[in-house]
Amino acid sequence: MKYLVFYNSQNTNSISIGDVIRFLELIKLRNFSMVTNKSNQNFFRNFNNKNIINIKDVKKIDKRSKIINLTVGLKLKKTIFDINDFLTKDNINKVSTFKIIQKFKKKINYKEPPYKKIYINQKSIIGINWIVPSKWKIKSYPKNNLKLIEKDIRTNHSLKVSWQKKCNLEKYVRWIKSCDILISVVGLGVHIGSYFNKEIIMLSGPTDFFESNKNPKIVKIKPDKRCKIHEKKLNVFYKNCNCMKKIKVRKILNNIENRILN
Repeated sequence: MKYLVFYNSQNTNSISIGDVIRFLELIKLRNFSMVTNKSNQNFFRNFNNKNIINIKDVKKIDKRSKIINLTVGLKLKKTIFDINDFLTKDNINKVSTFKIIQKFKKKINYKEPPYKKIYINQKSIIGINWIVPSKWKIKSYPKNNLKLIEKDIRTNHSLKVSWQKKCNLEKYVRWIKSCDILISVVGLGVHIGSYFNKEIIMLSGPTDFFESNKNPKIVKIKPDKRCKIHEKKLNVFYKNCNCMKKIKVRKILNNIENRILN
C-alpha cells in the first residue's frame, strides 16, 4: 500500500520543513510519495529520492493510496491522517506538534526499528552544525568553545571535522549525509540527521523537541542550570538567555568520547 504525503509550505502558517521530516522519519521504510508545491519539489526529490507529485495535479492521484495531510488549512477527502484534526494556524508550536506525532505513531502502528550503532574509524567525519537563524541567536553555542572541541577531536582522536557552511537546503542535506556524527544545536539539522541515522550530540539550551528523549541516536546535553525563563518553559524567546553558555565543553567531549570509544 502506498502513502501520499501532502505538504504545501505556501499555505499560511504551515508547519516547518523540520516538522515534516519528523513525520517522514516514521514512514521512511514504507512506500510513499510527496505531494507538494513547486518550491519544495527539488528539496524532497534530493532529500530521499522519493517520487514527487505536484500538488496542483491532485486529480491524477491513485485513489487507492493512503493520504496523509500535513498541510494546515488544506481540506482533503478520505485521509487516514489529517493534521487539521489536531492543529490550527493559531497553535503551531513544538509542544502541539509533539503530541500530534504521538497520535500519528498510533495511527500507522509505528514500531521503533532496531538501533544500529555507528562505529567510528579514522575515515569518519564529525560535523559541527552550529549556524542558527538570526531571530534565534540564543540557540547558538559559543564558537570559541566549538573550536576547543574541534582541537580536541583532531588532536586526541585524529578524526576529521567538518563545519556547517551557509548554503541552500539541498547542499545542507548532502553535507549532513556526509557526516557520521553531528554536534548540533536544536533545529532542522537534528531532524535531518536523525532521518539518516546519524549519531547526534544535541546541545539543548533554550529549545528542545520532546521525542528526542526516546531517540537512541540522540545524546542530549543540557546546561547544568538554565536561565530563569527556560528553567520554567522551553521553546520561548528570551533575549537575555545565557543557557547555551552554561553547557560545558568537557561535558560535550565526554559524550563524544563515549560515542567513539564504546
